[in-house]
Amino acid sequence: MLLDFGAGQDLLLRKGQVWRLFTASVLHMNLLHITMNMICFIFLLSRLEKTYRVGMLVLILLGSAVAGNYVDYRRKYVVCFV
Repeated sequence: MLLDFGAGQDLLLRKGQVWRLFTASVLHMNLLHITMNMICFIFLLSRLEKTYRVGMLVLILLGSAVAGNYVDYRRKYVVCFV
Protein backbone atom coordinates (compact mmCIF):
# COMPACT_ATOMS: atom_id res chain seq x y z
CA MET A 1 0.00 0.00 0.00
CA LEU A 2 2.80 2.45 0.80
CA LEU A 3 4.28 1.91 -2.66
CA ASP A 4 1.13 3.48 -4.09
CA PHE A 5 1.84 6.64 -2.08
CA GLY A 6 5.52 6.94 -2.99
CA ALA A 7 7.52 4.65 -0.72
CA GLY A 8 10.99 3.93 -1.99
CA GLN A 9 11.61 0.69 -3.84
CA ASP A 10 14.84 -0.08 -5.63
CA LEU A 11 13.28 -1.28 -8.88
CA LEU A 12 11.10 1.82 -9.19
CA LEU A 13 14.03 4.11 -8.40
CA ARG A 14 16.10 2.44 -11.10
CA LYS A 15 13.23 3.04 -13.53
CA GLY A 16 13.60 6.77 -12.94
CA GLN A 17 11.05 7.52 -10.21
CA VAL A 18 13.52 9.67 -8.28
CA TRP A 19 10.72 11.52 -6.47
CA ARG A 20 10.53 8.44 -4.22
CA LEU A 21 13.78 9.61 -2.59
CA PHE A 22 11.73 12.41 -0.99
CA THR A 23 8.30 10.86 -0.52
CA ALA A 24 9.67 7.83 1.33
CA SER A 25 10.73 10.20 4.13
CA VAL A 26 7.28 11.63 4.76
CA LEU A 27 5.30 8.38 4.76
CA HIS A 28 4.42 6.77 8.08
CA MET A 29 3.23 3.25 8.83
CA ASN A 30 0.86 4.03 11.69
CA LEU A 31 -0.13 6.53 14.38
CA LEU A 32 2.63 5.43 16.78
CA HIS A 33 5.27 5.97 14.09
CA ILE A 34 4.14 9.51 13.31
CA THR A 35 3.73 10.32 17.02
CA MET A 36 7.28 9.25 17.83
CA ASN A 37 8.62 11.28 14.90
CA MET A 38 6.72 14.35 16.07
CA ILE A 39 8.05 14.01 19.63
CA CYS A 40 11.61 13.79 18.31
CA PHE A 41 11.04 16.79 16.06
CA ILE A 42 9.69 18.85 18.95
CA PHE A 43 12.74 18.22 21.13
CA LEU A 44 15.33 18.40 18.35
CA LEU A 45 13.93 21.30 16.36
CA SER A 46 13.22 23.45 19.39
CA ARG A 47 16.95 23.39 20.14
CA LEU A 48 18.09 23.83 16.55
CA GLU A 49 15.63 26.66 15.95
CA LYS A 50 17.64 28.84 18.32
CA THR A 51 20.71 28.42 16.11
CA TYR A 52 19.28 28.24 12.58
CA ARG A 53 16.49 30.09 10.84
CA VAL A 54 13.37 28.19 9.79
CA GLY A 55 14.37 28.19 6.12
CA MET A 56 17.71 26.61 6.93
CA LEU A 57 16.04 23.97 9.11
CA VAL A 58 13.69 23.02 6.29
CA LEU A 59 16.63 22.78 3.91
CA ILE A 60 18.57 20.61 6.36
CA LEU A 61 15.61 18.29 6.95
CA LEU A 62 14.74 17.86 3.28
CA GLY A 63 18.37 17.52 2.23
CA SER A 64 19.14 14.91 4.86
CA ALA A 65 15.96 12.97 4.02
CA VAL A 66 16.83 12.75 0.33
CA ALA A 67 20.51 12.07 1.02
CA GLY A 68 19.69 9.34 3.54
CA ASN A 69 17.30 7.59 1.16
CA TYR A 70 19.83 7.83 -1.66
CA VAL A 71 22.62 6.36 0.48
CA ASP A 72 20.28 3.56 1.58
CA TYR A 73 19.41 2.85 -2.06
CA ARG A 74 23.06 2.86 -3.21
CA ARG A 75 24.28 0.85 -0.19
CA LYS A 76 22.43 -2.20 -1.44
CA TYR A 77 24.48 -2.27 -4.64
CA VAL A 78 27.97 -1.56 -3.33
CA VAL A 79 30.23 -4.47 -2.47
CA CYS A 80 32.95 -3.72 0.05
CA PHE A 81 36.14 -5.74 0.09
CA VAL A 82 38.18 -5.73 3.27
